[in-house]
Amino acid sequence: MSEQQMFAKFSQAVVSATKQGKTYRLVLTPLKLTTLHGAIALAMKHPKMQTDLQYAQQILTDIRKQICALLVEMGFTPQEVEWLDKREV
Repeated sequence: MSEQQMFAKFSQAVVSATKQGKTYRLVLTPLKLTTLHGAIALAMKHPKMQTDLQYAQQILTDIRKQICALLVEMGFTPQEVEWLDKREV
């Protein structure tokens, strides 16, 4: 399957799931949650993300905010989470 065909299939699946009102949930261990936070911060630094994939910036920012709220739930103070978040970006 070519890259163009794969992108078309991906787009069709996203549109179809959106029309059906589907939502998805991830279950993450604390280690996976903190790892995901760091991976997102790293991805957001990538030059291609900052130029060609700017639409993804808002999605990743929203996910990071949700992760930060979960880190507070996990036992970190809001100040510690803010420090961690700023350090990784």
